[in-house]
Amino acid sequence: MLLYIIAMLMFLAAFLLIDLLYLSWKNLRDPGSQKINKRLRLLSAGGVKGSNRTNILRRRDLSGMPYIHRLLLRIPRIGRLDRLIVQSGTNINVHQFLVLSLLFSIVGALAGWWFFRRQIILKGIGVLGFGVLPFLYLLYARKRRLNRFEAQLPDALDLIVRALRSGHAFSRALQMIAEEMSDPIGSEFGTTFDEINFGLSVKEALENLSFRWDSMHLKYFTIAVIIQRESGGNLAEILEKTSYVIRERFKLFGKIRVLAAQGKLTGWILTLLPFFLAAILSFLFPDFTSPLLKDPIGPYLIYTGLILMGFGIFSMWRIIKIEV
Repeated sequence: MLLYIIAMLMFLAAFLLIDLLYLSWKNLRDPGSQKINKRLRLLSAGGVKGSNRTNILRRRDLSGMPYIHRLLLRIPRIGRLDRLIVQSGTNINVHQFLVLSLLFSIVGALAGWWFFRRQIILKGIGVLGFGVLPFLYLLYARKRRLNRFEAQLPDALDLIVRALRSGHAFSRALQMIAEEMSDPIGSEFGTTFDEINFGLSVKEALENLSFRWDSMHLKYFTIAVIIQRESGGNLAEILEKTSYVIRERFKLFGKIRVLAAQGKLTGWILTLLPFFLAAILSFLFPDFTSPLLKDPIGPYLIYTGLILMGFGIFSMWRIIKIEV
């Protein structure tokens, strides 16, 4: 019976791998897909916050297959996942992401069966651990892209200030950013320019921009522009001061990162050291670690140790994470 289950998992893994390769090949086959401006693919399908948010650009497809796209639209809050994929900058859709996650889960199930044949809980941990790897990568890619976006923001504000002082309109300044600056800020401000150009008010377009990116520095810019347009004032001077404030915050962040570097290094070492030692001991001295798997009390000790390590790792990372 177990062999039939393993064979079915391997067949499903092969099928999903072929499906993933087909979807990737289908995206690369279209020559026009490489020429479309990225900003036309930034908005999330189903990811609109509330029914009153205005969206005039076409929405992304959740899948290259229409029937799967309609099926995925029925899943509650699927737009949040699509929004995360867009923010990460990865060139995949929700269908490909789900297939990839399921494929990793099958690999985790096979690895759990191979190493922990009698421990159902450890097999479940293997399935869950491998299955969330694509999601964790999206979170990492989104954070990295957000950091790059915020690093470009002061230069973009300086470009807007120079454009305004040269007599250009605010929308023209956004277009200049889209044309002269690289991604991700070039595509994002290009999307905002398109929305204004196609009929949205500046306030609505900037609110959409803030919704797509959870950035405190971007909110400073959005609030400054909206308040200026409602109450008046020198927008160039306001944005110049906003750019100065953002740069000073970056300097403070840099000093904090230097001070917290040792703590983060210690945190990584203490987090990875138990798993590294367990792998080395299992490889060099299998008889030394085998009682943990063969003795009836061994699995409970492993579960208890993992739970305590989880609490310790969470507390340690909360301590070294400094909010400014």
